[in-house]
Amino acid sequence: MDSLIDLVTLARSPETEEEERLRAFDGIVRTCQDMAYAYAYAILGDVHLAQDVAQEAFVTVWRKLRDLDTPATFPGWFRRIIQTQCDYITRRRRLPTSPLSSAAQIPSKAPDPYVLTERREARERVLDAIRSLPEHERTATTLYYVDGYTQNDVASFLGVKATTISTRLHSARRRLSRRLVEMVEVEIQSQRPSRDDSFLRQVGFITANPHLRDL
Repeated sequence: MDSLIDLVTLARSPETEEEERLRAFDGIVRTCQDMAYAYAYAILGDVHLAQDVAQEAFVTVWRKLRDLDTPATFPGWFRRIIQTQCDYITRRRRLPTSPLSSAAQIPSKAPDPYVLTERREARERVLDAIRSLPEHERTATTLYYVDGYTQNDVASFLGVKATTISTRLHSARRRLSRRLVEMVEVEIQSQRPSRDDSFLRQVGFITANPHLRDL
């Protein structure tokens, strides 16, 4: 996240040309999309709801970024936006009884029903493992393993010390077997927005809609 503050500074400055502001915002999305998704996923435990929350969070960022007083406070400000979106969903929508297990229903191309069942059961074990962690450990684990973020990045986003993140990750690993830790990492990364450009394209409607540009 070394360039994040620079991107935020450009995107929020009234002196920044519109085209440059749009490029800076695109950079913010690229930098933070996995973090936004992982944080929402840790709270809601649902792949699709987490994606929706992440997209709505970036809509809010686009609309309100110029209200941010200090670019350096962006991580905490962004985290609160995501939290607010998650709170809204949990108040307004009834989540599935076992939301994490819904990801196990993703269709497979494997023609063998036995292989399908085996893969589904393995994914269920992984999702149950994630769900079994205390919330603070689940959040740190999800953010850290989503891909490419350091412990310092996670600590900055959550507003805690890097040593706290290290302690939470260590505790989570102690609760899980080594094999499960590896499977959790694979599962979290398999759903990260940065695996392709579809998330960026979905958020891109913001920059393409002139009505949103002036909000």
